[in-house]
Amino acid sequence: MAKFVIFGVKGDARVWLADLDGGTVVPVDPAEVEKADAAEAGFLDAAIKARQFGYTLVKDVDLAVATTTRSDAAAAHMSC
Repeated sequence: MAKFVIFGVKGDARVWLADLDGGTVVPVDPAEVEKADAAEAGFLDAAIKARQFGYTLVKDVDLAVATTTRSDAAAAHMSC
């Protein structure tokens, strides 16, 4: 079964689709998601609108950290 994650990064209005098995990340167009019947009609538009109002939506992801550089993530420069 393929594994995909749809995500957005604070400060960036785009929404991305990561194909974890394929190792790719591409920008997502809500119309394409609906056309592919990959989500309920209007879901991605509603999620994008919620982001604009500062909401964070999480489902079936148990770890996500944004960093400014790849070396930050690799060196674990994160504090608790």
